[in-house]
Amino acid sequence: MNFSTPSIIQFRDSFGTTANSQIQPVGSKAMTRDGRIYRWVQAGAANLVAGVLVSAPTSNTSQVALAVNTALMVAGAGSVTVTPGAAITAGQFAGGQLIVSAGAGQGYTYTISGHPAGNSTVNVVFILDRAEGIQVSANSTTVVDLVAPPYAGIVINPTTELSIPVGVTVGAILANNYGFVQTHGQVGCLADATLPGIGTVVAPSLTVAGAVGILDTASVVNGAVALVSSTDIGYALMTGVSAKYKAIFLTIE
Repeated sequence: MNFSTPSIIQFRDSFGTTANSQIQPVGSKAMTRDGRIYRWVQAGAANLVAGVLVSAPTSNTSQVALAVNTALMVAGAGSVTVTPGAAITAGQFAGGQLIVSAGAGQGYTYTISGHPAGNSTVNVVFILDRAEGIQVSANSTTVVDLVAPPYAGIVINPTTELSIPVGVTVGAILANNYGFVQTHGQVGCLADATLPGIGTVVAPSLTVAGAVGILDTASVVNGAVALVSSTDIGYALMTGVSAKYKAIFLTIE
C-alpha cells in the first residue's frame, strides 16, 4: 500500500488489508476506480467484525474549555501549551484538532501533529501541523477544546448515538490494529429488523449495534413522540433482511 493524505489515491490492493502498526496516517483516504472511498482507521479496545457500521469514539468531555499558557500561545507560534482536563497518552490527539472555543483567537481550528503524555496536573505541549501557526495571540480569556481524530479508536456503532458514524468495515480488524472502512459507494452491511426497502434512506440502527435501519426522525411510543434516528448514511440497494448483510450505497462522504 502506498497512499497519503490529503491526496486520494486509486489502487487495486485489497481493502481487507490490516496491520498491527499504523503504516499510514490514520484517516488517510483511498479510492477505487469505480469511485468507492475508504479511510485507514485504528480499532479501539474491541475487535471489529466485517460488514458493520462503526463510529468515532465518544468525545471526552473533560477536554473542553481548557486554559492555555498565554505567554507561549502567540501569533506565529507552532505549538500550544495546555493542561489537559484528564490523563492522555502520547499522540492520543495527533491528527485531531485544537479549537479555540472562546476568548482571544476564538473560532480558529488548528491541527495537532503530536504531543507527549500528560494529565490534569501537567502542562502538555501540543505541536501543530507544520503548515499551520497560531493566527491570534491568546490572552486570559482564551480557552481551547481538544478533539481526537474521528478515525482512531473506532468502535462498533452502539444503539445509543454517542458519536458520528465513520464507515462500514470491509474486513475484520483486531483490537488496536489498523485497517480500512468504507465511507462511500456500494457495500454490504448488517441490517436490523426495520427492513428498509429499495431506495430507502438508511441510518444507524438504534436496536442492533453495528446495523443500519430505515431513517425515521420520530416514532410514537405509548402515545409520546420519541427520537429514533437522525443521521442518514446512505440508501438501501435491496430490501433488507433482519440480521443479514445487504447492499447499501454509503454517502458518509
